[in-house]
Amino acid sequence: MRSSWLIKGYTYGFKLMSPTMADTSYPEGYIWVNTTIDTAYIFSSGNWIVRSPDYIKDVNAENPIYVIGETYLGENVPGIPVVGPQGLIGPQGLQGLPGTDATVTGTLPISVVTGVVSIRSATNTQSGAVTANQIQVLESVATASHSNSLDHTAGSDNQDLSGLVEKVTGSSLVADTEIVKIHVSGSDNQDLSGKADKVVTYLFKNLGGAVSIGEFDTVIVVDSASTQTLTLPVFVTADIGKRIGFLKLGIGRLTVTAYTGVCIQDSGAGDTIYCADAGVARLYLEVISTTQMNITGGLGNWWTTD
Repeated sequence: MRSSWLIKGYTYGFKLMSPTMADTSYPEGYIWVNTTIDTAYIFSSGNWIVRSPDYIKDVNAENPIYVIGETYLGENVPGIPVVGPQGLIGPQGLQGLPGTDATVTGTLPISVVTGVVSIRSATNTQSGAVTANQIQVLESVATASHSNSLDHTAGSDNQDLSGLVEKVTGSSLVADTEIVKIHVSGSDNQDLSGKADKVVTYLFKNLGGAVSIGEFDTVIVVDSASTQTLTLPVFVTADIGKRIGFLKLGIGRLTVTAYTGVCIQDSGAGDTIYCADAGVARLYLEVISTTQMNITGGLGNWWTTD
């Protein structure tokens, strides 16, 4: 059985072994994944602690996905037990409880009727449990607010309103010369196109090769059945914050090589990160300094070298 890991909000790396007490050069909160035994560890206060996944997608499938840093609503979310004098009580409330009777007192939005605990539905005027339909409405509103249809092209709302303002000569609250400036066609031109979500640009390099700094902020696609290598450029201070993605589609191994003196996550200076998975794999990197790139996301097994 092959498994994949999806990690969000942490710096992390994939290894063939578990960390030891000698591995102390990692930052606080770093995630170490031993892919041999599918176990994750987090570096906390100088110690390595087993970090269980927050969520397992397709847990019974041939290729489950272990998720850290994100929880999917509506799937594999355990129920909330009610605690009474006799311990944990199941879906039937106090019914069938051995021993003496017990009483649960509810405070809105929780109520208790004949031993059954329930939580009322939320509305716009009262607290309570949110229904699936309410969540879908909220998600649709959030999606609409980020739509590319909200882009504003410079000059798209040009209209001449200067003739629609009535004024009396000499009786204006401001000078007549200023009144005519209320709106002149094109006077509010501004380019807001960069304020909305942008379409991701994909750049194919099926035969590998060099990646220029001008090709950052894109996703490099490599679809090959053989081993291919991409070589990253040198960075200057102005490049800090730039990002780049890699999408491996073919069965061939993909290697990304850093420029001399630059590290990728925990790799050696000028060394590499690679993926030998036969399936689809993704990797996203960000320039942190002129000598350091960090992983911001990915899919599949990626290995650094030093």
